[in-house]
Amino acid sequence: VKVFAKGGNYLLNVGPKPDGTIPERQAERMLEVGKWLKRHKDAVYGVEAGNIRVDCESILTARKENKVFVYLSEWPKSDVLTISGIKSKPVKATLMASKTELTATASSEGLILSDLPMSPPDKSVNVVDLAFDAKPRLVTEKHRDKKARKITLSSDGPTILSVDDAAPRGLKTKGARLKVGERSGNPSHATCGWS
Repeated sequence: VKVFAKGGNYLLNVGPKPDGTIPERQAERMLEVGKWLKRHKDAVYGVEAGNIRVDCESILTARKENKVFVYLSEWPKSDVLTISGIKSKPVKATLMASKTELTATASSEGLILSDLPMSPPDKSVNVVDLAFDAKPRLVTEKHRDKKARKITLSSDGPTILSVDDAAPRGLKTKGARLKVGERSGNPSHATCGWS
């Protein structure tokens, strides 16, 4: 969810056995992901990064046309959720997994969603579909500092980059250039930075 909520694409891969069959654990995981995607396809395909201000790291957002999708990786402790970066009231707020309609109220603190069930309807990430009759008023997060980000490459294995590193300063990786340089003439101390 982090990947497409930040404007990226995600490739899910499996490692088949030598006889070509997929291990049972991997097959189960693929089926779970497939079921989740089927329930939430509108909140996955064709969305763009939300970049909407939220007050909690377990909340991510994405946008598509006059819709905002709110992804909840942790279920709220109460039946009320405030999203500070949404300043318009939607015509409809729906918890996608259960098709439960929520009450939405615009306030000075942001959009307040209430009547959330006590238990999450989906055991993984839950999604709220917010439909607006026009382009919603949103407060977005500021992009990163313009200063190039430096990443030190590992000399004893692959260097894993985070989702944030793949979208420097709000740009998709197609729009960024990776510069690799050596420090002190030693290739094992090579560094790279987005420009």
